[in-house]
Formats: sequence, C-alpha cells, structure tokens
Amino acid sequence: MHHAGITSLVIRILERRSSQDVRASIKWRASSRLSGNEPRHCNMQTAHHRIHSLLRILERLSLPVVTAESCTSGALASALSSRTKSPTMLLGGIIAYSNPVKQRLLSVDALILDEQKGPGEVSKECALAMTKGAMKDGGILEINGQGIAISTTGFLNGGPPGREGEVWIGCRWKFGNNVGSRAEQFWVQENEDNVEEQGHDEAADARDKEKHWVVDKALIILMDVAAELDKKSQGKAAVL
Repeated sequence: MHHAGITSLVIRILERRSSQDVRASIKWRASSRLSGNEPRHCNMQTAHHRIHSLLRILERLSLPVVTAESCTSGALASALSSRTKSPTMLLGGIIAYSNPVKQRLLSVDALILDEQKGPGEVSKECALAMTKGAMKDGGILEINGQGIAISTTGFLNGGPPGREGEVWIGCRWKFGNNVGSRAEQFWVQENEDNVEEQGHDEAADARDKEKHWVVDKALIILMDVAAELDKKSQGKAAVL
C-alpha cells in the first residue's frame, strides 16, 4: 500500500475514534444527569479525579466552597477535603439534617419546609434556600467576597410513596460580577429489597452507597459551575 493510502487510512481511523470518544463523553454526561436505572454506587477513582480537577480550578479562581447538607450528612464536605496533596478550597459546612436546624442555621423559611402548605424539605425551593443561607450565614462572602454554596436534600433508602429516592441538589455562586444559582433533581435507584426488612447493617450500608452517589452528582454540578466560571474568567483576561 502506498504511503498516501496508509496515511488516509490512519486519518479515517483516528477520525472515527475521535467521533466515538466524543459520543461516549456526551453519553456519559447525559447519563450522569439521569438516574432511572443507575446503580447506587459511584466509581471512587473517578470521584477522586473529579475532586482533584475541581480543587485546581477553585484554587486558580480563589473561589472557596461552603456546603449545606441534609441527606448526605457531611459526606460532601468530607469528599471535598479528602485530597491531602491538593490545596482544599472548602471553607466549611453545615449539616442540617432536621428542619429546625435548617431554619436556625440556614434561615430556610418555615413555609418552604411545610409539607402541607409548601413544597417541603425535599424540593427545589428548599435546596436553593439552603444555599442562600449557607452563602449568607456561612461567612463566605465576608471572608473572601466570593464563593460557591452547594446543598443536598432528599429521601435516601426509602421515602414517601412515589418519592422514594428523590433528591435535590442546589448550587449558588458569586464570582466577581457573575452571580447565579441552579437546582437539579435526581432519583436514586430504589433498592430492590424491602427497606423495612433490611437489617441495621444492611440498611446503613445501602444508605452510605446512596450518599456517595448523591455526593458524586453534587461534584459534577460543582465542576460544571467552576468550569463555566473559569471559562468566563479566561475570556475576560484575554480581552484585557
């Protein structure tokens, strides 16, 4: 075969592989947003790599994070401080598992938490209110003048009929003139075993897996927000 023919064949193969990689990446990102049949565990190696990449961006932007956690009970803050060789940008965290704590420490309105008159504690409104409270009462703006607040609230290893495994993750940020918020809903795959029939250790293990699953989703949202802010920062620097 002539060299030109070989080169053409190699180019076509590389183009095909590149196209496949792009499709695989898009498919992975899309599946990370859905959860109907997803397993309740996450790849820890992938999670550690994501944390490392996230912390590098946050450090470059001098953008600290504060967490407000309900269903994950501090697991998100623990994950963000797990990389000993990376400078942590975790400013602090609030575990607000009960509604009275959500009210007192995060200033979540009682009407939001009311299951009869409001959307309830597992809702978009509550997730965003938790980030607002964390941003305001966590001292992140007073200390750094900017930062990101991330929250988790949901039903893990059970829940009301029809809402088993429902989770909301909220995110709020201030970076220079960039101010915004977002909230996303996820559904943790329901355990095939009857929750009421699980032993204590089995139920605890299932709940821990679900916590890590939610933490992984929260890290994806943080990475998305940080990457977008980083992109805007680099674009502004290029103009200057």
